[in-house]
Amino acid sequence: MDRAGTGRRGEAAAARFYEKQGAALITHNYHTRMGEIDLILREPDGTLVFCEVKTRAKDSLDTPAAAVNAAKQRRIIASAASPKHPSERRAGAFRRGRSRPS
Repeated sequence: MDRAGTGRRGEAAAARFYEKQGAALITHNYHTRMGEIDLILREPDGTLVFCEVKTRAKDSLDTPAAAVNAAKQRRIIASAASPKHPSERRAGAFRRGRSRPS
């Protein structure tokens, strides 16, 4: 599977995870002039979640925190601030492991 396909599968898994927790998916792959946000969801209490999804192999040494460096965090925050949203917000990174093909 190519990187784009892997990314789409990871984003779908992350959306399902959040939806099982009661969050509602607002949009995915949201583009602004500041960058892209993989998922935007609303939690039951009204909090907006701006989620960067990173899909890695099971044996990957990278963590979501390492994959979303300070520059990427600034772009996510700037992208989240660009539309008019309520003040209740939080950002997250979602890591999905997968097996490497043999």
